[in-house]
Amino acid sequence: MFISLILTICLFIILRRIDGIIAGNSGLGVVHLQFAFIKEYFVPVIASWGTMGIDIFLQTIWLDFVFPLCYATLLSSFYAFVTVKNNSSRQMLIKKRDVINFTIPFIAAIFDYIENAFHIFILSRRWYFDSLVAAGSIAALIKWSLLAYIVCAIFIKYLSEMRHSPSNE
Repeated sequence: MFISLILTICLFIILRRIDGIIAGNSGLGVVHLQFAFIKEYFVPVIASWGTMGIDIFLQTIWLDFVFPLCYATLLSSFYAFVTVKNNSSRQMLIKKRDVINFTIPFIAAIFDYIENAFHIFILSRRWYFDSLVAAGSIAALIKWSLLAYIVCAIFIKYLSEMRHSPSNE
């Protein structure tokens, strides 16, 4: 868990800096690209980046193929840790929901890869079709929704542990 935490933090910082360079003064970064949904919103984002910004994005996107594996490992590890800690004072029961929740960060990572693939495809070919832009944005929306869900699930598991800890009984 420690290694995935360090890697996730380092990659997050690096990706944020790259996003800042790409966005420049316009402030339109990768998140704006992710939630464009239609070419009328997508094209102004990449236009604000310019050719150099698009080139930087395409040259550094490989980092965003490493990052999902790191954050998925971290979030799954956190969920497993809280689940095991939650059951340490009681009979160890892993519920089906826990197994599903453990896999959610990896499913989110898959959608991150899908989103990245669409963005590479669109930007490298300059094909700004609504269907391609929408597919990339839908993948991003699913990814972010799954990540929000798992963060909430970890928080709820943690609160449940606090409520059931021996010091509170």
